[in-house]
Amino acid sequence: MRKKWNNDIFLDLTSLLDIIFIILMIVVCSQLNLSKRTEEAQAEAAEAKQAAETAYALYSDQLTADSYTGTLSVTVSFNEEAITERTIRVLTKGGDIVTFDLIGNQTEEPLSAFTDYLQSYIDDHPGQPVILSFNEDDEDILYRDEKAIRNIFLTLSESPDVYLRQTAVSDDPAKEDAP
Repeated sequence: MRKKWNNDIFLDLTSLLDIIFIILMIVVCSQLNLSKRTEEAQAEAAEAKQAAETAYALYSDQLTADSYTGTLSVTVSFNEEAITERTIRVLTKGGDIVTFDLIGNQTEEPLSAFTDYLQSYIDDHPGQPVILSFNEDDEDILYRDEKAIRNIFLTLSESPDVYLRQTAVSDDPAKEDAP
């Protein structure tokens, strides 16, 4: 017995092709839109990177040792064998140490020379910050020397480019413990 094949069935694929074409168009348009947004984001990122590199170069240039004055670190100590002999040491940015000797009660001239040295250092670096640092409340310094140097620092800090790095110490011990 023979089977008869029915070849009369006709499948219309036009609507299926239309749907595939529409989906293909949506994918292509989405890809073009995504590519355009990616290019815009890359351009914005490149501009932001350039601005950041420019700002970094500016800030790093300002913070180099050549353009930044740094600190003048001041320490004062006394000789335990001869308590009336005290020495002020000033450490500059370049590593130079300048000393001023305080002997007995004869402190006016060395303190004046110390003040003049600091003022000339400040005057020699116009427009650049000068940070004065001091070993306050140290056991190696006499209170009268600490007070005199603190007053010199306070006077010098009235200059626009001078900054103090020290703890606040008041002349009234009761105020020191107050919040």
